[in-house]
Amino acid sequence: MRANLFSSARIAYPFTCTTREATFGTKAKDDHGIERDLHDILRNMEYTIADPRVFGGPPSGETQLHLRAEAILRSVFGSEVLTKPPIPKTIKNFVADTGIPSAETLIEYKFIGSQRDLGQIVDEVLADTRGYTSRNWNHFVFMIYEVERFKSEAQWNRLLSECDSADRTTAIVVRGTGASAKQRRPLRGAIPRGRVP
Repeated sequence: MRANLFSSARIAYPFTCTTREATFGTKAKDDHGIERDLHDILRNMEYTIADPRVFGGPPSGETQLHLRAEAILRSVFGSEVLTKPPIPKTIKNFVADTGIPSAETLIEYKFIGSQRDLGQIVDEVLADTRGYTSRNWNHFVFMIYEVERFKSEAQWNRLLSECDSADRTTAIVVRGTGASAKQRRPLRGAIPRGRVP
């Protein structure tokens, strides 16, 4: 008599997730588990985000980086991925690139095409860490895409610590290939606010 292999086994499907599941086939026990898994997903994008078989080549700027990263995140988090979620404030509303409510996480994408871009990106990151503070969002991730190695992930996270912004904020550095600042052309069209179907 053959044993039924599936009678007592629990089958975990790799890309299914509910509001508290973010690992591939296992349930996260708390927000820190979801946060770690999200960090791993973002780091592992390094291998696909510039794949010419998938996207036709590396991203040429922040808009392409944003669109590609969200496409990959949707394969895990589905319709829960929010595009351009607003963070209301008294005088000015801030708008992050991506929000994942179940992970209480905002993601901001930064594209560094040359050494000259570093100062501006540092200013943007530090300004965003203050503007994105909210009761609804407890974690902030900056996914920094470099066309070549300019600064390490440890250096970015040390900067956040030195500026008292590291408590709920993490920088994830993805080294890829891409057009240098001279070769990039601006993209037409903006990403709409709210959910993208």
